[in-house]
Amino acid sequence: MKYKKTSKQMKGYGLFKYCIQFGWSDSQGFSDVRTWCWEQWGPSNEVDLCLDIGINPKWGWVYDRYTKRVYLEDDAQLSRFIMKWKI
Repeated sequence: MKYKKTSKQMKGYGLFKYCIQFGWSDSQGFSDVRTWCWEQWGPSNEVDLCLDIGINPKWGWVYDRYTKRVYLEDDAQLSRFIMKWKI
């Protein structure tokens, strides 16, 4: 698991400032982080759905054949994430 700023090549670009990227074999880590985000900031949606219906949540995720990412809205969410997960 590692974090980075979103770029134009990512689905969440424009809605989210950061993403947490997971290796393909790290399904448990992805699930743990997504559950933690849900507990911290409440329910969210997949990034595609956020884009389709025009909402801008504090966090979202992409989980598909190629990508496992949790997206965070801004510096405040990233700071809280780093303090919890020590990355």
